[in-house]
Amino acid sequence: MAETKADFKPYLAGKLRNLSREKPEYHSKLVGSILEWGASVGSVGTVYDSLQEQILYQAQKRKTSPDKVIDDLFEQPTPDKFMHLLQA
Repeated sequence: MAETKADFKPYLAGKLRNLSREKPEYHSKLVGSILEWGASVGSVGTVYDSLQEQILYQAQKRKTSPDKVIDDLFEQPTPDKFMHLLQA
């Protein structure tokens, strides 16, 4: 089970890469949504750091692994639903 950002970074990066190949329009909209969200949260660090922190938060809240949170996010049918689940 991935417990730190470093542990699940390759998994998250792979999911994003696969999405860009399999569903390029979804990927493009999702990246835009993530960038917009990242700008609005005003974090220290990068948008990717904020995304990882939110995934860790969701994993702790749901008492599951970050990989499971990532899987659940990428199962969403639209970028809006992805973002809604990410922020829930």
